[in-house]
Amino acid sequence: MTAPAHRPFAARVGLLLLVLLALALLSIVGYVLITEDRLSGLSEEPQRIEPIVDLSRRPEVSFPTTLRSYDPSVNVFVDRFIRVCQEGRYSELRLMYTRRLEPPTARAFVAMFNAVRGIRMRALERLPPLRALPGPVYRLVADCDLEEFAVKQGRRTRRVQVAIVQEEGEWRLAPFPRGSAEQLEALLSGTTQPAIEAED
Repeated sequence: MTAPAHRPFAARVGLLLLVLLALALLSIVGYVLITEDRLSGLSEEPQRIEPIVDLSRRPEVSFPTTLRSYDPSVNVFVDRFIRVCQEGRYSELRLMYTRRLEPPTARAFVAMFNAVRGIRMRALERLPPLRALPGPVYRLVADCDLEEFAVKQGRRTRRVQVAIVQEEGEWRLAPFPRGSAEQLEALLSGTTQPAIEAED
């Protein structure tokens, strides 16, 4: 007669154990899901937030037809570079930059975007072989007209030059090695024809 009296108690204990087991399983599943999210977040590259620029101040860009290269792919690359600069698309500029160096920071990109009023392409030319930049290399020269707040020492226009190099079959932007501007000018004046200059 004592066995039936113990059955409800045993049933309640068994039910309690099942509930505890279910709660433990739910806790384990939740922990695994949270841990996987954290690990996946660590393994993925952090999402880059596009910096905010004032598109009403986008620079005017002039790229005369007379400056275009005989290689259509270079012209397409330069046109894309111009569009990226005018639209303030920093993330795309990073993709166009050489893989050998760290690209300019988002802050530097915004500062340049705000400081430049207009860009006039002055020369686009293929360079002779250079030790510092292996493979096909083009030089893009531009005059940048500065906003009033960015003018220093009375210079309202700043001339800049960048290299367009080929990496893994794709064109990329790259700075010229430090101190190479004068050497490059001497090399070009002595071994090649002068760069084609755009008319104002």
